[in-house]
Amino acid sequence: MSKLYTALPLIADQAQGSYLQQPEDLRVIDRNRLSAQDEARMRYGADPLWCAQARQLLQPQRQPGRLLRLLFPPRRTPAPVRLADLDRAAAAAAELTAYVARKPLQVSLFQPYKEAARATGTMAADYLFRQEDLLWHSADILPFLHHSVRGKVSVAAYCSGICDFCRSRGISLSAQIRNFSWFRRRTRSNFRQLVRFLQQALQADIPVSFYLRDAGRLSEFKNGQWLTVVGMAVSHDRSRSDLAVLFDGELQQLSLDKWYYTALRGGAFCVFSPGTEQPAARFGSPESPQT
Repeated sequence: MSKLYTALPLIADQAQGSYLQQPEDLRVIDRNRLSAQDEARMRYGADPLWCAQARQLLQPQRQPGRLLRLLFPPRRTPAPVRLADLDRAAAAAAELTAYVARKPLQVSLFQPYKEAARATGTMAADYLFRQEDLLWHSADILPFLHHSVRGKVSVAAYCSGICDFCRSRGISLSAQIRNFSWFRRRTRSNFRQLVRFLQQALQADIPVSFYLRDAGRLSEFKNGQWLTVVGMAVSHDRSRSDLAVLFDGELQQLSLDKWYYTALRGGAFCVFSPGTEQPAARFGSPESPQT
């Protein structure tokens, strides 16, 4: 079906669109940008490179022996930080928890402002995330994201890691996974169910984590990336939909139906909502289809 599918222009139905209430809360000051204009120094969401830097800071620094120093003299400039799937997953987790931290009685999710407005349980209205804040925030999340030797983070480990992180801060979140793999049929009925699932998730005013196991024919994205969904536009019959996602410091649009019908290996959507705590065993294998 992937070879036959052609994405049509979306005629959005305003009544069925769903967006976060305050997507501008995820604006971040990036001090590495050289432009003097404030708007040019802004970006949306966390940069995976910041998470890679935080991961490097957490690793124990071992001093090489004398023989190794002779065979491999130290570089004058440090080696560039290499991105891993763990860094992309940590960036998505940082965006999710940073947005949730603005909600009443949930400011403890963000460590630098754990004591902010304790009486009312709300963060300051003029608060703006900074690059260094999200760097250390991702460093707090990294120990909770279990990964393989190659830095691969499964969808189940991602969800259980965020729930464990929130539980460590005294906040309870429950997670739902909508998984699409080789074994799940891509029908129009299932697509409409997915659209309803995402609509209900965004109406709770919590971002949705989107794992691109396979990017399909989305040329702007690559396999294995984590994206944060902040809104969606839907047609009147729910046959087509466009997602607004955080990617590379900008708000970008992707065609959900184009991905749905062309990504053979699929992906997964992780939805978090306030509720009772659920153990990690609740989440199945990322390859097992779940409804």
